[in-house]
Amino acid sequence: MDQHAATEWPPLDVAHISGTMQTLQRYAQITGKVRLQLSPPRPEWQHAGLQLAARGITTGPIPRGTQAVQIDLDLVAHEMVMSTSAGRVHRIPLVPAQCVASVWKQVHAAFDDFGIELDLWAKPQEVADVTPLDTDDINCEYEPDAIRTWFAVTTAARNVLEEWSSGFYGRTDIRLWWGGFDLAATRFNGKRVAPRLDAGYIKRWDQNGEYIGAGFWPGNAGFPNPMFSAYISPEPPGCESAEMPAGVAWSPDRGLWVLPYETERAADDPAALLTDFLDHVYAFAGSAANWDLESFAYEPPPPSERKW
Repeated sequence: MDQHAATEWPPLDVAHISGTMQTLQRYAQITGKVRLQLSPPRPEWQHAGLQLAARGITTGPIPRGTQAVQIDLDLVAHEMVMSTSAGRVHRIPLVPAQCVASVWKQVHAAFDDFGIELDLWAKPQEVADVTPLDTDDINCEYEPDAIRTWFAVTTAARNVLEEWSSGFYGRTDIRLWWGGFDLAATRFNGKRVAPRLDAGYIKRWDQNGEYIGAGFWPGNAGFPNPMFSAYISPEPPGCESAEMPAGVAWSPDRGLWVLPYETERAADDPAALLTDFLDHVYAFAGSAANWDLESFAYEPPPPSERKW
């Protein structure tokens, strides 16, 4: 079967591909740090996240004066591509595998050539191994087959999140967060809240609005259990007893509902189960978190009127 037409969700054994995943995540961290530095700030750090593209991971266009710059991690051709709207391009091949420090240096050299100064913090975020990216000669593993599997699963997850987000008449976003390496969709209701006084720098700017977060995390070497999850911020009472589809559990330590990936992919209709999970969380928000769900319902024009 053509892999692009496949409907089955492939198995994802992170324990056996952890070396490749660690390298890919650090490539993405370099990419994300560039986006974070050069992009205009947006609420809830939406300017910092990356996006999935048809061929991999992208910053999307980042404005630079009257031009734009972009970084793409092409996971089909297995190369990092840096380009400008003026037509300049730098490519970094990822096969044979390159150590993170080598990619770091080549990215900086490319931006120097573009005339764009980078001032990136070399410390990787939200990972156990905090070897600075500019000296990281440890993470050098990159297996194309493992990359293809992760990308196939994450793309399938994004497709469901995209469809789910389309029914919301409000601000939504889907990002690949390079810190935790999770794909997340958010629904914002437009209300601001005061973050906790003890919140750190990131939390102060991430939890100053009401929203629902949902997404996919592939796991890592320390916790090789891929999962879908969802939560409401601020957390309303009653989450632990909320009615959810079979297989979903509340994690009090993480403050979120969890649907294991293996449970989802084993379902007769994995996408339907995932959507049902997301809909249950949204319905719970309506009652427990006082969201006006009726005002956020979006009804698209009927197919008969969609003539271009």
